[in-house]
Amino acid sequence: MGELVAFLTALGFIGYSYQFYDLFALMAVLNILMISSALVERIRDEEAEFASKVEKEHELSDRLNLSKKELREINEKFERKITRLEAELLQMSQAYEKVTTKDETTGLYGKAKLEEILTNELHRAKRYDYCFGIIVINIDGLKEINDKHGREVGNSLMKEMADLLMHHVRYLDTVGRWSETEYLVVCPETDMQNILIAAKHLQMLIEKSKFFFVGSATASFGVTSSKRDDTLEDIMKRGYQALALAKTNGKNRVEEV
Repeated sequence: MGELVAFLTALGFIGYSYQFYDLFALMAVLNILMISSALVERIRDEEAEFASKVEKEHELSDRLNLSKKELREINEKFERKITRLEAELLQMSQAYEKVTTKDETTGLYGKAKLEEILTNELHRAKRYDYCFGIIVINIDGLKEINDKHGREVGNSLMKEMADLLMHHVRYLDTVGRWSETEYLVVCPETDMQNILIAAKHLQMLIEKSKFFFVGSATASFGVTSSKRDDTLEDIMKRGYQALALAKTNGKNRVEEV
């Protein structure tokens, strides 16, 4: 309106007077005020929008922080559970190894491990066409020792004799406890003559040794060597036949089959 009045005044349609000038100035001031007010409102709207965005970002950040905390807690729980399961698995593995590998009384290999070693030797003997030998050892009169002195004394004798055998076999031989009353020595790449020499050496060593509770003790030895088509049952059967022969012929001796 102010521009229109100024235009009409310039064309001479409206006579100039102080009233029109004041009106024109008033309109200009009102125009400035309206523009200023609009700018202020726009600034306020932008501030409110910005504040709303900041608030939403803070909320999102809080949720993310909470999620991170929850994830850390879940991760810590999983780590504790995994650690516990690993410890339990290790205990179970150690217990299984103790049962299947080592004999509790003597500390020697148990039957399961000896069967594994024997099976491997049988495969190698067939593949490379060589022989190996076994020595089955039984303590003479062990049942009478247990009956007279108690099973603890018998176990002590088994342990002492196991230590003696362990320290007087070759480094490549394996000695273990085959049963409640028998030891087994596996001798790789050894013919019958050398197996007999090794068995007689052990028999004389036991005969000359002194044991803690019982003093003197002897053992009988059954010796055999592998054959081309042997199974585990075959070679062990011959070993027990040789042991039975040693017992029949007076004990404290070495026999072969």
